[in-house]
Amino acid sequence: MADSLLRHRWRLLLPLIAILALLGLATALLVASTAFERERQRQAVISDTLWAEQAIAFEGQRLVDGLQALGRSPADFAGEDGFRRKAATVARRSPEVLALTLVGDDPARDWRYAVPGAPAAADAGVLDEVTRRALRFRRPAAHEAGADTMLVAVPLDGPPGTPAVAVARLSLSRLLANTVPWWFAHEAQITLLDEGGRRLATRDASVHGRGVYVHRIATQVADRSLYLDANSTRGTPSLVPNLLAAAMCVLTLLLALAVWALWRDLRRRAAAEAALREQHALRTAMEDALATGLFARDLAGAVTYANPAFCEMAGRSAAELAALSPPLAFLAPKADGAPPASAGTASGGDPRHRETVLVRADGEHRHVLLQEAPLFDGAGAQIGWMASVLDVTEQRRGAEFLRQQNERMHRMSRLMTMGEMASALAHELNQPLSAVNSYIMAGLNTMESARGLARVGEAARYFEKAKAQTDRAGTIIRRVRQFVGQAGPIIGEVALDEVLAELLPLIRLQAGGADERVVLRLDAPRRRVLADRVLLEQVLLNLTKNAFEAMGAVPAARREVVIFTEDDAAAPDAIVLGVRDHGPGMAARDGPVLAPSFATTKPGGLGMGLAVCRTALELMGSRLLYGAAPGGGAEFRFTLRRAAAAATG
Repeated sequence: MADSLLRHRWRLLLPLIAILALLGLATALLVASTAFERERQRQAVISDTLWAEQAIAFEGQRLVDGLQALGRSPADFAGEDGFRRKAATVARRSPEVLALTLVGDDPARDWRYAVPGAPAAADAGVLDEVTRRALRFRRPAAHEAGADTMLVAVPLDGPPGTPAVAVARLSLSRLLANTVPWWFAHEAQITLLDEGGRRLATRDASVHGRGVYVHRIATQVADRSLYLDANSTRGTPSLVPNLLAAAMCVLTLLLALAVWALWRDLRRRAAAEAALREQHALRTAMEDALATGLFARDLAGAVTYANPAFCEMAGRSAAELAALSPPLAFLAPKADGAPPASAGTASGGDPRHRETVLVRADGEHRHVLLQEAPLFDGAGAQIGWMASVLDVTEQRRGAEFLRQQNERMHRMSRLMTMGEMASALAHELNQPLSAVNSYIMAGLNTMESARGLARVGEAARYFEKAKAQTDRAGTIIRRVRQFVGQAGPIIGEVALDEVLAELLPLIRLQAGGADERVVLRLDAPRRRVLADRVLLEQVLLNLTKNAFEAMGAVPAARREVVIFTEDDAAAPDAIVLGVRDHGPGMAARDGPVLAPSFATTKPGGLGMGLAVCRTALELMGSRLLYGAAPGGGAEFRFTLRRAAAAATG
């Protein structure tokens, strides 16, 4: 996992470098933006202050011009009323004027005009001082006359010997309000200062500057120099830098999240790759260790994968298998010469689970079980077939060997049965042979007598009887040979009453005494079932033989073996056939007989009887069942299908 992270470390370095570059760029932009904004605000304050200073200077000059236009001497005013009318005109043009005074050489002509609502007049000493200065220098003079008040004296050009001075008392705050526009007053604190820096007037006392953007410029009112001070209400630029800082923070956070997500993805990917390698190694080890062959085919039928077990089965390497062109040569063709069926096209049963023949590269044929399933890609589309192959050659050989062993066992059982019946068969055959001999001798004697010609018909009857007895003996011998020599099951229609009628003499031969009886209890005559006649006879002979042997210690009156048939309640198309005795029974509970071969409870027994019966019935598609007989004893039964039901089914 660590190696994978090291291989992909460049994927982490790129976003880190991008984050650092973005931080540097954002910082540079922030500094540049702040400097630009500060300079822009400073230039705006300087420009607005210069404009306000020019407006104040213009207003001061206009006031001086208005005062000079009042008249050249007091005589020009036509009395005090005329002065007042002209003074009112000047006050209307200059709202900052609070009062006007005409000072002449005659104190009786010191006329005054005060704007309604104006505060009281200034100090007389200041008025005299500014008047004398204006007369002495013959030019306008100005002087502060208290807070927010200034006197401006303008000498009038009158006749010699009649000096006069027009003095205007100004409100500096009104001067600022009249000359400085409202928008500039809201953006900066506007203040008039004297030469010593003392504050004389303020444009708007409610506005306070931040001290960041400050500009001071000198202005002239008459002969007095004042300073116009502008202190902007704007602080350090914040909007643009804050936006940049917020954008930088958001982008940095996003990049950090991206780097974290990338790191997490790399860790997961590295873990997934490590797990995939482990899974691949585990799968490879498992496939290499499997005894079952695995191979994959695409939709065209070409081999795309094969594990070592299948390569061993086919006798080819994986590369050789992949080079084969469809149809696959290692699958044997059908009996009719057609190519082997591909998945999904086999006939009969499940086409994906079938038994076929695998042809090795050396030509050897091996029987295999082939199980196929669709192979899908990651998107769910089928891309081929995956097959598992199980070599069943040895199982087939074992099954064939077991079948042959069963046949030998059945034949041995029949031979043993016939060996035990040999003496009885000899006695049985001796009777027809003795009868044949007697009939032939009687016929010959009849033919040799004097009346032989007359008694030819009687002799012929003797010979016919001899022939019948000979046929009887031949039938017995033929049945014995058929019983002993049959090799495999031949299922066909069998009439139960005929089988029992022919088998009854052999069963009675096994009885061994006149006290042992065989009783047939058939629920309906002429029952026909599907069975192998010889195997059915063998089962009945073994079951009846066991029944007689089980009743060896039973009183003679109860030594009875019952062969019965009845309908099967669980399967209407079947018939139950059974053998019942009055012996001690078996310790086993009701149900299928599971007695192993060569296990017996009888002295001298081989333990083959029930095993042979069970195997023979399984070959006929039935099972041997055991149950307690009514009244005591054992009852063995099995079911056989009706011949008519099988034909219609």
